[in-house]
Amino acid sequence: MFSAILGLAGSAIGAASASKSAAAARAQQDYQFRKQMDLQEANLGLARDARRDQRVENEYQREMERFNRRLRSQEREFELGQLRQNQEYLMEDRRMDIERQVKEDKEAAKIQQFNLEQLLRSQDIAEDERQFAIEQLEQVKAIASGERDADLRRFLEEREMARIEREFLTDQYTEAKGQAQLERDQ
Repeated sequence: MFSAILGLAGSAIGAASASKSAAAARAQQDYQFRKQMDLQEANLGLARDARRDQRVENEYQREMERFNRRLRSQEREFELGQLRQNQEYLMEDRRMDIERQVKEDKEAAKIQQFNLEQLLRSQDIAEDERQFAIEQLEQVKAIASGERDADLRRFLEEREMARIEREFLTDQYTEAKGQAQLERDQ
């Protein structure tokens, strides 16, 4: 009987020990679960913070891009204003040259008119030469009298303006090419 009591007592001790082990395992499992949940919440918080930081960074980048576009636009407007001002200064300088050229052309036309009139007074030129000389004389008279001054001025000014613009564009291209090379080198 004693052995039966010892057997029951051993069983009761074993059951109590198993019950304590099961409770400790459940407590450990609950602790691990809470730790896992805390870790997941911390990771979610970090992800939310990272997304918020990325949104802030994206907004900052967009704002900087808008600022840079406005700045480039203002710089371009300033450059265009400078270009127009420079073109006006250059054209004013070149108008003096144009006026000198118009005056010289009128003087040369007067000399040519005189020579053509002398040629036409000559009796020993062929009829086709005479006709050509008369046509030339009409053109020279128009130039000498100043009838074509406005047309000549306009032609010369347009040619000079085209030259100024071409020089500006060439300078801009050269500058842009140099800037691109600097950026590549950097």
